[in-house]
Amino acid sequence: MSSVINCIFLGFLFVNRTALVIKLLGYMKKIALAALLGMAALQTTQAKTLSKSTLLIVKADEFKKIDPAELPPAVVQALIKEYPTSRLSQAFKNKQGKYKLIMILKSGTKRTIYIDAYGRWITKK
Repeated sequence: MSSVINCIFLGFLFVNRTALVIKLLGYMKKIALAALLGMAALQTTQAKTLSKSTLLIVKADEFKKIDPAELPPAVVQALIKEYPTSRLSQAFKNKQGKYKLIMILKSGTKRTIYIDAYGRWITKK
């Protein structure tokens, strides 16, 4: 008789355990769905932030035309050292103190170069 009771008890546990596992899987699906929706919302927010910061970089990179006599001595010395046979056509400066210079090379071709106020060359990508 005790073996019959044990079988009935074990069968009852198995059915309840199965129902519990199914319930837990339902909760896990809801949690996973909520996590995915949260990550999607986060990605959208990051994409909007990136677009705004990219726009700011473009605006900050605007150069204003200046007189070549306004160039700092370090810039003039770097130009003479690197481009001794070239002629300076135009000079521009942005708010960060970086210079955009249009050079006319000995061959007659134009070259745009970028340099900071200390005479260090800047490479544009």
